[in-house]
Amino acid sequence: MKSSAGRSLLRVPLERLKRRDPLHHWSASVEVKDLRGLGDAAEGESLQVNDVMLAGDGQVDIDVQLTTVAEGVMVMGRIASRWQGPCSRCLRGVSGPIEVPVEELFEPRPVEGETYLLGDELLDLTDLVRDALLLDLPMLAACPEPEPCPYAPAELVEADEAATEPAPVVPVQDPRWAALDALRFDD
Repeated sequence: MKSSAGRSLLRVPLERLKRRDPLHHWSASVEVKDLRGLGDAAEGESLQVNDVMLAGDGQVDIDVQLTTVAEGVMVMGRIASRWQGPCSRCLRGVSGPIEVPVEELFEPRPVEGETYLLGDELLDLTDLVRDALLLDLPMLAACPEPEPCPYAPAELVEADEAATEPAPVVPVQDPRWAALDALRFDD
């Protein structure tokens, strides 16, 4: 069952932007599960990229400024949460903060991939928040420890060190300049 209180925090009533003293600042904290769209993952699952995810029971903090512009409503601010996933070197669980700056336009006729839909009565921040967080998640998680990871198996560390040894630099000679290589200058 979806949390209606969290979903309502992601919906800004447009009439509040049209008042004599309009609302310009919107701040909310919602659960990650409130970011799922209607056709998304089953209840309790998390939003993720590869093995890095926003946990289903995590919090998302939204702090944005709303500005009415000729095209619609401009939303600028930041979105913050925490990610978690296995370290790509040692597979231990690691986590870290994620803070995404946002600057997006909501308009009545959005351009797919560029702007968001501005409803008749509500400005729904759900898609903006979900997209911003998913696009900013790290592709691979890594321990905050210096390389090589102290928890990685010795075989992997040795293989990684062997792979990172620089190959000897062999100068490439262009045959068009070979005649110049034979020139010697006496000072």
